[in-house]
Amino acid sequence: MTSTLDTAPPPPPEGPEGPPAKPSSFDRIIGVLMAPSETFESIAARPNWGVPLIIILVIAVVSGVLVATRVNFNDLAREAMEMNPNVSQIPADRVDSMIKVSGAMMKISAYASPFLLTILFVVVAGVLLVSSVCSAAASRFCRPSRQRSTPGFRA
Repeated sequence: MTSTLDTAPPPPPEGPEGPPAKPSSFDRIIGVLMAPSETFESIAARPNWGVPLIIILVIAVVSGVLVATRVNFNDLAREAMEMNPNVSQIPADRVDSMIKVSGAMMKISAYASPFLLTILFVVVAGVLLVSSVCSAAASRFCRPSRQRSTPGFRA
């Protein structure tokens, strides 16, 4: 008599494996450099946009912060004002206030531009999505119907 502890469980049946595991977004980023054809096939089969969008946004914010903290925007505004030949007609105190306002606006735009560009990208993507859905829907209605023959006319 043999006990159930002495017998090993049967091996799993060999057959077709299940669907391949979906690679993570970071695997895809590395895969673009290491195995581009398989990676692009994977992206075409199952596209995702969340992680790439977040990576681009983080890089843009970090670069915006680095630029905003290291560049003296008041000097840039002053140089731009000096290039204008009409500045000599404006009083000096007004020129100084214009330089301060211009420098502040440049700094704000350095911080805000990544977010504004992200919003712009999302709006453009939405417009393209809606237009592609509408064109796909319109193509269903624009299929040629059966041609009716007209008496005396042969095509």
